[in-house]
Amino acid sequence: MMEETSLSLRAVGDAEIPLFAAITMAALPGVHTDAQEYAKQLARETADRRAMSILARCGDRAVGRMRLQSFGESATAWGLGLTPEATTQGLAPLLLAALERHARGAGVRRLILELDSSTSQDVHGAALANGYRTRKRRVTMWAAVERRAAPCDRVLRHPLPGDAAEAQALAQLMYDAYWNTIDYDGETPDAARDEVRRLYNDEYGLFLPGCSYVLPGDDGQAGGAALVTREAEDHAFLAEVMIHPCYRGRGYARPLIQAAMNACLDAGFPQMGLVVTLGNVPAEGLYRRLGFVEEPGGEQHHVEKDLA
Repeated sequence: MMEETSLSLRAVGDAEIPLFAAITMAALPGVHTDAQEYAKQLARETADRRAMSILARCGDRAVGRMRLQSFGESATAWGLGLTPEATTQGLAPLLLAALERHARGAGVRRLILELDSSTSQDVHGAALANGYRTRKRRVTMWAAVERRAAPCDRVLRHPLPGDAAEAQALAQLMYDAYWNTIDYDGETPDAARDEVRRLYNDEYGLFLPGCSYVLPGDDGQAGGAALVTREAEDHAFLAEVMIHPCYRGRGYARPLIQAAMNACLDAGFPQMGLVVTLGNVPAEGLYRRLGFVEEPGGEQHHVEKDLA
């Protein structure tokens, strides 16, 4: 095995986009696109989004890739993958060691890894063997979209992507809805604003405002929202379902989601996917009642380690 210091991490520059895309295809075979198309997607990303793309190198060889985002003293890494050659050489522990050094150098005290079925089992095993503990598990679910009534005592409306005030309201809703819940990973209000901006900029798939809905709150702000993107040509994805704490337990999630499903059917999307955190019992139950079932092999493990 190579010395630990021989593996280093480096942010992807413009000239390295094709290499990052090629490594992605080799390391993460579950990605549903080809290297050339993925490279085009990367080139269209904003500079700060692309800065999350990291290449792992052993000497002059690129052997792996990941995405890394920091939230103050916390950071989340996902899409960790090694080329088949690097996996054979047993470089998974070195990849994690290099990632931890990189994170500590940026002032990170808690590192979260999102590991799914496309992640090398060697990376997953190395994480568990090196002090990472499971924080939560998430599963992908899919449903055949069915039209049903969506009664609600408030008039739902579509979001306005060009409205800066509404984008800010949705970002505040996102932060308030997830804070101190099973889905909170230390994100800040600034991080929530970035997430809404990325969603609006089609960085998580083509945003579909005509299939998305906002629940007006009493104060004129957003009391809830169901935001939808295009997963594939005939597949929609329920990217966010957010209910402000003041409106929880009042049955608003169901009409938001059902209205989105009805609009997706009208727009030609007969299938809808989503991701839910296991242990979020109300959400799991609601999704199942709406016809969603787990995708085989669609489980994600979120593991974390204190770096202090």
